[in-house]
Amino acid sequence: MVEVFTTLQDKSLLVVCGLIAREWKNGQDGKTFPIYEPSSANVLHDMDLGGNAPFIVFDDADIDQPVEGTFICNFRCSGQTCVCANRLLVHEKVPDEFIEKLVQLVKLYKLGRGIDKGNTQGLFVNAAAVKKCGVTAEMEVAHDENFGPLAAIFSFKSEAEAVDLANTIEYGLAGYFFNKDISHIMRIARHFSYRMLGVNTGLISTAKPPSSSVKESGLGREGSKYGLAEYQNIKSVTIGNLALQLKVTSPRFEVVGKMVNDLAFL
Repeated sequence: MVEVFTTLQDKSLLVVCGLIAREWKNGQDGKTFPIYEPSSANVLHDMDLGGNAPFIVFDDADIDQPVEGTFICNFRCSGQTCVCANRLLVHEKVPDEFIEKLVQLVKLYKLGRGIDKGNTQGLFVNAAAVKKCGVTAEMEVAHDENFGPLAAIFSFKSEAEAVDLANTIEYGLAGYFFNKDISHIMRIARHFSYRMLGVNTGLISTAKPPSSSVKESGLGREGSKYGLAEYQNIKSVTIGNLALQLKVTSPRFEVVGKMVNDLAFL
């Protein structure tokens, strides 16, 4: 396995040269899909693309938990991970308390250049970025990946509205929600169109659980034996016309018939 960094100009030459059997691509959709077409004829694909993770706070949640979860999920690595929360969907009964407590935590950050000791967060692009408010569902921040320490907060009235707001985008990488009722949790999880879910936590980064790509957030599976299986080939070998009696004890083989007329390698 080799990791290669390419440019938009030369990556298509790499994948059609015949030396690549499988690609694992990481990036945002607009930068990654251009290399899919020229390599589709002879290369298998796995893609880990962009996301726009919803972070739902229901009114029965312990408000301190989602506040802490937002702080971890939204601002780690300056918001520059593909599973960071992009949209905070807060029930209309609790937005004031949620925002007040979140602001207090955010104030603990020290903004400044990353090379200066003691700074914990990069600077905003300009003063205008700080003043943006009045966010609506039609704005770009509501449906596209911002890849930065930005907390866009929306309100909702019902579970159905929250799930609809969460799902009505083209991405399906990661999603989060906070709730105390296990039956409520399982119902929402079934309707959430995302490959990775964080329930009552804002930190879900682990390679152990498997997941498969959803919508335009990628192709393929990752994690556990299912992720490894994406890189394995399944070979079938049939042996006939051997006049021998063979007792097969290995679980990797299956004998079809009493004589070795058909022996399938699994």
